[in-house]
Amino acid sequence: MSLDPILAAVGARLQQQLEQDTLVLPSLPEAALQVRYLAQDPRSSLKQIADAVSGDPAMASQLIRLAQTLRYSHPSQPITTLPIAIARIGLQGTVNVALALAIQQLFSFHSPQIRLLCREIQQKSVHLSRLALTLHDIQQAEASSQAADFIVLAAVLLDIGCLPLLAELDQLVAQGMHLPENPILLAWCQQLRLPLGHAMLDKWQLDASFAELLPLTPTPTLSAAARTLILAHDYYQWRQSSPQQPPLAEVQTEQALHALPEGDEYQMLAGWLEQKK
Repeated sequence: MSLDPILAAVGARLQQQLEQDTLVLPSLPEAALQVRYLAQDPRSSLKQIADAVSGDPAMASQLIRLAQTLRYSHPSQPITTLPIAIARIGLQGTVNVALALAIQQLFSFHSPQIRLLCREIQQKSVHLSRLALTLHDIQQAEASSQAADFIVLAAVLLDIGCLPLLAELDQLVAQGMHLPENPILLAWCQQLRLPLGHAMLDKWQLDASFAELLPLTPTPTLSAAARTLILAHDYYQWRQSSPQQPPLAEVQTEQALHALPEGDEYQMLAGWLEQKK
């Protein structure tokens, strides 16, 4: 049996399990669940939430660095502690960023090829987040931290439906299967990401606005931040498919929290946006 029929069989099996409600989907990391639970409890103190975030040192460090940006603070009011950072970002913002950072940790696999495929998907989400944050700042007279929080999490969730598929591919490799090249696997994942993505968002009990965004189709009910992310996706697709332009440079995961600096990519994005008007 060739590999393409095998992939088709795997996809059919996953969809059947999804329809029968027997598909085992990954759960959110405990640290993110704890932060969300405490943020939703009016009896929780800022210290309790900060203590929960501190359980993940990487998350705590990135939240402080995020709070130190001009979007949330002012140079004359430096932010040096986690409770102050959380107060400045806000409870919902802290939850969204914590979820985004924690979800990135779920993309962990054994096969080198699947890890590379996973890296490609993560890089896409980081670029989309940075591009959307930049577009939002360009288009809005005043940068909204609430929109930024939504963008950071939504960019991670766009391809969350690929997660169960990557897990299946990882198992195929462990069983000795030789997989085709990653572009073929990425196309296969994209064909199935929507139903699996909706199932995962439903399991995680995330706001319906994230599920509404998954098809990447502009609708009247989408928020300005959601439409900006769709615009960022259009630019990303254009950049990746344009032979005249160099590919987007690889960036670190934590850069998803920040807009583009004013440089060549910023100018290219601004020029592209101007042409679309």
